[in-house]
Amino acid sequence: MTYKTRITFEERQKIEKLLNEGFSCSKISAIIGRGRNVVVVEVRRSGGKNGYNAKDAQKMSDERNEFKITSASRKSASYLQTLLPVVAEKVKEGKSFWVIHRELNVSYVTLGRMYKLLNLPSPHAMSLIEKLEDRMYNMEIQLEIIIDKLKVKND
Repeated sequence: MTYKTRITFEERQKIEKLLNEGFSCSKISAIIGRGRNVVVVEVRRSGGKNGYNAKDAQKMSDERNEFKITSASRKSASYLQTLLPVVAEKVKEGKSFWVIHRELNVSYVTLGRMYKLLNLPSPHAMSLIEKLEDRMYNMEIQLEIIIDKLKVKND
């Protein structure tokens, strides 16, 4: 069985023909090489077993996909443009990635993209840097303690 993202018009025509011949969704899925659930959802979403029409199903699919692409790209572009200056300001205020995420209710992925657009290091890199700085500070304190002990011994 092959995994493809969208059903083609030819596959829809086969589904229509096989449904009219009385085949079950399971048999149809085996014949066209798609998962059973893909066929069941396709048939259910496009008129059911008795009302399935390949042309109508293709038209509905095209409309769904066109809406997804255009609305997502429009939304993401305007969303990023609106939010980018806000994120930049929060970063200037010294707020961490996680605080900005909580305050703005923005997904990690979107916020990561904005960090990239602002040429900021990733939050993962920032947390590693903070951990390293903490360790270095602790090591400096330990080193000072050792030096003080050595001074006491030598006196």
